[in-house]
Amino acid sequence: SITDHSEGQFTANFTSAVPSNATTCATIDLDRFTFNNHCTIYLESTSGATTSGVRVRITAAVNSGHVLDKNSTNIAVFA
Repeated sequence: SITDHSEGQFTANFTSAVPSNATTCATIDLDRFTFNNHCTIYLESTSGATTSGVRVRITAAVNSGHVLDKNSTNIAVFA
């Protein structure tokens, strides 16, 4: 499931817990639906994902203070 905290900030929640301290996360921006509005996707924590989810922040590529929602974002978690 997804928890929407505010514009450009959300958590992808895991159905099954993943191991702690052994998890990394990659994020992928698909520009297909945003009319060339490229972005940067940050992990909210330098620790990566927790056992129950991963929180990310999406910002404009040229202005990290401008958060935005994307129509399509992919997150891959490796445990």
